[in-house]
Amino acid sequence: EGGIVSTLVDVAAGSAAAFAHGRLVATQHLAISFLAPGRKGPIRATAQMLRLGKTDLVSEVRVVDLGMDGRLMAVGLVTLRVLADRAPSEAPGLTAEALFGELPAEE
Repeated sequence: EGGIVSTLVDVAAGSAAAFAHGRLVATQHLAISFLAPGRKGPIRATAQMLRLGKTDLVSEVRVVDLGMDGRLMAVGLVTLRVLADRAPSEAPGLTAEALFGELPAEE
């Protein structure tokens, strides 16, 4: 389960950073505190940008189990590096739909 949660944290932080900064990014450092196991689901990861620098970005990610009344499962702190001068929409094949499929509407 830790690998799945780590992946959720990484993807949420990377997506938020790429869209907030408008450039392609890569994870530079990832720290996660695992607080509780997922029990019911669905599981949601929400990223908040803490720093938007020119070349480095920092995001905090919270992972919650919505089936357990939003129980906090993990908190991650992710540092990302800006990779390119191109926007994600200019990268061939790099779209939200290509990466995640059709995203469900938020409740």
